[in-house]
Amino acid sequence: MGRYIRNAWVVVLGLGMGLLVLSGTAMAQFQFGNLRMMANGSLTGGYNAASGDQIESNHGFQYGGNATVDGSYYDPRFFSFDVRPYYNQSRANSDQDSIFDTSGVNVTSQIFSGSHFPGTIGFSDFGNKSSMFGMADGPNVTTDGKGHGYNIAWSALLPGLPTLTAAFTSGTGTGSVLGAGETSTSDTRNFNLRSNYSVAGFHLTGMYQKTTLDSKIPGFMVGTPEIDSSGSNDVLSFQATHSLPWHGNTYGDVSQTHFDNSFEGVNEGRSTMDTVTGGVFLIPTIKSSLSFSGSYSDNLYASLNQSIASNGVAPPLLLGGAASNTYTVTGGGSYEIHNGLYAAANVTHVGQDYSGGSYQETYFTGTLYGNYRRPLFGVLNWSVSMIDNSTEEGNGNVGLNTAVSASRRFNHWETGGEFAFQQNVATMLVGYNQSDYRWSSHINRRADHWYWSAGVGGGQSLLTGQSGTGNHSENVFTALGNGRYSTNFNYSLSSGTSILTSNGLQSVPLAAVLLPTSSQILFNAHSVGATATASPKRSLTLWASYSKATSSTTNVSTNSYNSTGMLSANATYHARRLGFNAGFNRFSQSITAAGAPPANVNSYYVGVNRWFSFF
Repeated sequence: MGRYIRNAWVVVLGLGMGLLVLSGTAMAQFQFGNLRMMANGSLTGGYNAASGDQIESNHGFQYGGNATVDGSYYDPRFFSFDVRPYYNQSRANSDQDSIFDTSGVNVTSQIFSGSHFPGTIGFSDFGNKSSMFGMADGPNVTTDGKGHGYNIAWSALLPGLPTLTAAFTSGTGTGSVLGAGETSTSDTRNFNLRSNYSVAGFHLTGMYQKTTLDSKIPGFMVGTPEIDSSGSNDVLSFQATHSLPWHGNTYGDVSQTHFDNSFEGVNEGRSTMDTVTGGVFLIPTIKSSLSFSGSYSDNLYASLNQSIASNGVAPPLLLGGAASNTYTVTGGGSYEIHNGLYAAANVTHVGQDYSGGSYQETYFTGTLYGNYRRPLFGVLNWSVSMIDNSTEEGNGNVGLNTAVSASRRFNHWETGGEFAFQQNVATMLVGYNQSDYRWSSHINRRADHWYWSAGVGGGQSLLTGQSGTGNHSENVFTALGNGRYSTNFNYSLSSGTSILTSNGLQSVPLAAVLLPTSSQILFNAHSVGATATASPKRSLTLWASYSKATSSTTNVSTNSYNSTGMLSANATYHARRLGFNAGFNRFSQSITAAGAPPANVNSYYVGVNRWFSFF
């Protein structure tokens, strides 16, 4: 269906542009009865050639273009629409971020927007478009894909009655991993029903949401051809808030969630999670605040799984099944000791039952934080927290949480940096604490229409006392330019432990103790990139970029060395509505674990384009 719709839009686009090329004239607006439309776009034509190891070599004259059609029927508040078709658009001849000649259409519309029953309808379809498959904190791998989706939403907004909004979205996509010979597919559907109402000072919200996901994941990183995963969950929740004296408010939330996930042939079965949360926040004086909160969930297993999967599907956890629960009670307050100096104290008690055992832990946290602003020294923000952890057996340790950031400007220079460090900080699972740090620094200078900037940063995170559970990253960048010329360079590296989910590789330290070794993947990645642009004349633009990324992934059953490289260059010249364009692109990707030959794609384009205001 999507292919036929896309081809129909291509025909309409080509005929419309062809007629305007011949006529050379255009009206400001088109009107036929109660239908009003305005349209513009561009038509491209030129010589194109492409070759590669996994594509059919071709060359010859190529045409393409894109258009934007905005319109309404009777009145914009009754029905309005926006249609954006494009055909044969790529990095070589347009601003489309694709190494292939992608085609598609995006349609959005609004119905009855000026009434109490507004609605929206949208549709999108694309083919032959390059996209990315996530690789944790490292560089992604490139895929060649196609897909389509649609959405519809409607609301009932009657005065004095609860609001009601229903929305449904659906999307499907297929991507072939270049250099791997494997395909990823996804099919996602989401239905959402939401209602809001205010009565007697209470703001009430009710919501129901059902999401289903079916996907096939490339399995070259874990030594399998592909991995089937599917998941569905439906959530029914109710929230209420109410204002209180002392500039405060109280809130409550009750929800029930049903899960049914399957990963690599392992079906975890249907499970239910009931969750209750609530709290109070007060400001007794200008300088002080108080807060109290609590939460309970009767399925710790499900909440951990959803957190690790990042709203996708992940391998089953080693947590003794779904018989688990957790509760948290927190109370604390803050006080302004002096202008720019604050103190805070909190007590948190957590109880959890899982794997046949009961675990409890209490955290006492004391924090000093503030800011310092002086013209000579700039701006300094800081905080220091001491955390005392004690378990039900009386065992305890001391945690630390500190952060500082500073910025300073003098003459044409701007400097800044930040540093944060955490040690023995609680995770979602009692008995496991996490330590991490992150830092960054930058410097900028502007003078005589030129700017220069540079920066470095990095970080590390791991479970305290658990080797092989963390990740590490570093990056550096610099940029130089003015209004006509610019260049930038970046380099990054990362390493750590990750897991394969329906959303690609995810770097989650806690997953290393909750998942079997066979599900864990060690990664080590490096990437470098540079871009340069030049506009020696207002109508002439030159652009070039280079990127190179390498990574290695290691699993108990397989090792893989992955490499992706891209070199692109483009030149455009505009004379009124007429433009000349030339582009070159060289792409390569290799994934050794897939056992497929490397993918190499070379293409160039030389052509002309013209912009039109259709009507």
